[in-house]
Amino acid sequence: MPHIIPDEIQIMVDTLLEVGDRVFEVSEEHIITGVWCQDCTGNNCDQYPGRKVTDTPHEGIIALCDARISEGFRTGKNSYNEYTITVNGVPVTHSARIIASKTGRKSLFVVLENLSNKEEFQLVEDKWRLALDAAGDGVWDFNMQTGAVIFSEKWHEVFGYSADEIKSADEWTAKIHPDDFDRSKQVLNDYLEGRTPSYWIEIRFRYKDGVYRWIQSRGVVISKDADGKAVRAIGTHTDINERKIAEEKYHATAELSANLIDNLQMGILVTDDDYKVVFVNQLFCDLYDIKSGPASLLGSDVRQGLEVRKLFFKDEQGFYDRTKQIIAQKELVLNEEWECKDGRVLKRDFVPIKLDQNSAGGIWKLRDITDQKKIARQVEDQRRFYEKILNHIPADIAVFGPDHTYLFVNKNGFKDDELRAWMIGKTDVDYARRSNRPDSFVTNRFEMYDRAAREGKSERIEKLVNKQGVTEYHLRLLAPSYMESGEVEFILAYGLDVTELLLAQDALKTSMETFSSAFVHSGIGMALISPGGHWLDMNDVILKITGYTKEELKRLTYHDVTYPGDLDK
Repeated sequence: MPHIIPDEIQIMVDTLLEVGDRVFEVSEEHIITGVWCQDCTGNNCDQYPGRKVTDTPHEGIIALCDARISEGFRTGKNSYNEYTITVNGVPVTHSARIIASKTGRKSLFVVLENLSNKEEFQLVEDKWRLALDAAGDGVWDFNMQTGAVIFSEKWHEVFGYSADEIKSADEWTAKIHPDDFDRSKQVLNDYLEGRTPSYWIEIRFRYKDGVYRWIQSRGVVISKDADGKAVRAIGTHTDINERKIAEEKYHATAELSANLIDNLQMGILVTDDDYKVVFVNQLFCDLYDIKSGPASLLGSDVRQGLEVRKLFFKDEQGFYDRTKQIIAQKELVLNEEWECKDGRVLKRDFVPIKLDQNSAGGIWKLRDITDQKKIARQVEDQRRFYEKILNHIPADIAVFGPDHTYLFVNKNGFKDDELRAWMIGKTDVDYARRSNRPDSFVTNRFEMYDRAAREGKSERIEKLVNKQGVTEYHLRLLAPSYMESGEVEFILAYGLDVTELLLAQDALKTSMETFSSAFVHSGIGMALISPGGHWLDMNDVILKITGYTKEELKRLTYHDVTYPGDLDK
């Protein structure tokens, strides 16, 4: 029949028609997509394409193969069956071979042949060996009585050995990986002794280049002796190394991912788009005290457990309603905190899974943050404690980062709470703009920061004019704290209003200067004497009166220069 098909399919069909009367290509939906015959005369092949296998006439045989076709798609294995029907009162036997497609299409081939008037069985099987070889597999033929093995040309091409290098089953089995040898032997014995319906195994085989690669070995006994003992078997070897490597990588990755998830310090529960649980780790069960473990949750509806799980929380109804809302909306939710009745605090996330913009389920993550919350509260309490102390110190205290930003300012530094809050994260540049300070203000401050960072200390007295127009003097002291690397971690700034102290010092200085002038230039003798009578200082008049030098008087007391009879007075 006329039918346009790709070259690789045509080659395979032509090969299969060498040993079969008719070839059907069948899709995964069991739709016949093509029919080819050795001789289409009277076969009505045009009636088949587009029809389901089960909708074809019974005498067409293909309808009887439906179950085997399903098995072929499920297992990927070839199979052989015989069917006998009656045509015009005469029994006719057909063979039906299900052949996996090697063309990359999601289909398989059904090859039918009328066994009436066929050549000898040996010739048929030899043709089938050629057909299987052309279909992409290396074929082997094993004589169980002699132990001889014959391999097809395709087999030698794939595995690299010449016909003289492997002639017996022992020579072939010697190439099997040692770790797979016993298993291979057991699988073959199970098949030959009737414990399994087919021979099929995946093993590692040493190619001619010395490298072990994964192959798939399949076979069937095609003849037995009078006692029912297997005499001859044929089968195929298929290189599946790339597939096995991919599978091993996938399983290794999947196992690693499962182990990582299972050992994360958080409970994990994954649902599909139908809200069914497809994965859950042990920690999730531990957090909810689910004694039966993860296996008991697999396949269950995540909504079913809400009535039980809500009992763990202080706000039962709030937890229940919020969870139902998240499930319905399927939107990202992060860092929700829920307080349990036993004092624990649990934080949860919901991460929706989307594939090609379509919902594919979601991941629930649950963490016990009770200890973190306690530590955070302790840190906050400690911060408030020290802040309270700093706010009660009668001085301006500020902490700056290495980039000159304000990290902390006490109430004495900025009495306006709003301004003090605004200053955090700002610099003196920002403050100068807000308060209309001159550029010199910023320059002076930054010079102090840089000197403190460089020299370990920086101080100066600043002259300011307050809002009332009164001149004030403030001491500024900056001291840096360094990290182990030597870089500045922060700079502590200490400011104190020293206006009264400086004014008092000026007054004292003035008073002292006035007293000193009167003391030195007085016309009468004047001296400063300690409570013990020692001469501390004296003017020139005293020296003239007593006749002593200043150094001599300082070595004496006033008793020494007073007449003894006048001491009591």
